[in-house]
Amino acid sequence: MVKNNEPSSSTSSPEDEMEREKLRKKIKKLQKKLSKSSVDGSQKKILYPDSTDYNKTSILKKSQNVTKNIKKVTFAI
Repeated sequence: MVKNNEPSSSTSSPEDEMEREKLRKKIKKLQKKLSKSSVDGSQKKILYPDSTDYNKTSILKKSQNVTKNIKKVTFAI
C-alpha cells in the first residue's frame, strides 16, 4: 500500500523526482539562511508581539537578575 505523502511509481517520472530534490535542497538552503539572518525591528514585533521592543525587555530582565544577586550578596555579608 502506498502512503499518502509518497506518490506511486506510475504517476511520478524521474524528471519529477529530480525537480522535487532540487526544490528540497533550495528549501533547506533558504531555511539555513533564514535561521542565520539577523532580526530587524519589524521582525522582532512579529516574533514578540506582546513587547514593544524585545531588547528593552531583555535588558530589564538582566538588570532585575543583577539586582537580585546584589541583594543576595549584601544579605550574606
